[in-house]
Amino acid sequence: MLRSPADLIRLAAHQISKLVTDELRAIRTQLINRARPYRTGAALVAGGFLTVLYALAALLVAGGLGLATVLPGWAAALVIGACLLVVSAILLLVGRRHLEAARQNPPRRIITSRAAEVRDEVPSP
Repeated sequence: MLRSPADLIRLAAHQISKLVTDELRAIRTQLINRARPYRTGAALVAGGFLTVLYALAALLVAGGLGLATVLPGWAAALVIGACLLVVSAILLLVGRRHLEAARQNPPRRIITSRAAEVRDEVPSP
């Protein structure tokens, strides 16, 4: 039985919609599966960074108290604050440079590579 052009268009639209939905679902699953092993490691690294942050705060207080033995308290705090500002500025500038150099969009690469796979799977007419 021959189908009408309207039926063929409706069928094609349905199949394209299903294909796109299935591809997006596959990409989502792929991203989740790739990220899953990093979860525990990321949590431990975050805990380590938090501990380092507290240790640095304690060291800064100790340095300020030590400096306060030779300078007035306000001057010791000013020296420590100025050093922190210099270190912060350097880290921010270097970090910004690295982020600008690393600008990319990984999901687009996944979609592009998956589209190439689909293109290779579809037989030529």
